[in-house]
Amino acid sequence: KHVTWMVNNFCPFKCWYCNKSTWDGPQEANYSWEVCSHFIDILVDRYPNNSNLNITGGEPTSWPYLEKFIDKFYHNGWLIVLITNLSNFGILQKQANKLNFIVASYHPNVINTETKRKIWVEKVQRLADHVTVIIRLMMDPRHWDHCLDFYNQMPSSNLMIQPARIWSWPWDGENVFNPNVQDTKIGYTLEQEEILNTLGYGLKVGKDVNRLDPHIKCMVKYDDGDSDVF
Repeated sequence: KHVTWMVNNFCPFKCWYCNKSTWDGPQEANYSWEVCSHFIDILVDRYPNNSNLNITGGEPTSWPYLEKFIDKFYHNGWLIVLITNLSNFGILQKQANKLNFIVASYHPNVINTETKRKIWVEKVQRLADHVTVIIRLMMDPRHWDHCLDFYNQMPSSNLMIQPARIWSWPWDGENVFNPNVQDTKIGYTLEQEEILNTLGYGLKVGKDVNRLDPHIKCMVKYDDGDSDVF
């Protein structure tokens, strides 16, 4: 079973391409730990062991219950993926060994100096010593050269990087779904579109990545009808 839990709607980055509803909420929790813990009990009772949890937000590391939240799922045998921008690195360091994957979002509109970039890369490299890390590079058209430079200079051989196309949000001014607004790409030039199409959504894998999660399986089917599972 797969569960995606959006634990909060607060994020300190407040990126221009993210809908306000994902970052403008309160930093404190919207409900008590007792309510959260009780719901986890229901989930782990219904789906014991080897179920999958994706933790997202907002920014999950800004959520006050995150450490207890991870602990409870981890000790009940769940596989855990955390999607984060690394803004609260201390929590990530303490919890890395309990996670199966970290998806680290790289936002060039915020990480907009060489010093900030160096610090961010150092953080993600340190995490990659303990957990498989995928860098999700937000392909911001307003910081296009920065995006391409980061992608082409693969920051470390023990990381994976995935270009992420940015899409507009089909919401009106009050965050209510508006079916008349089309979900379209955000302001890319034709040249940028061509580059995005070339990059696709595939992972660029560093040569020293060798800790892919053992619970993940891939089936390959050959032209002659045979297949293998890796």
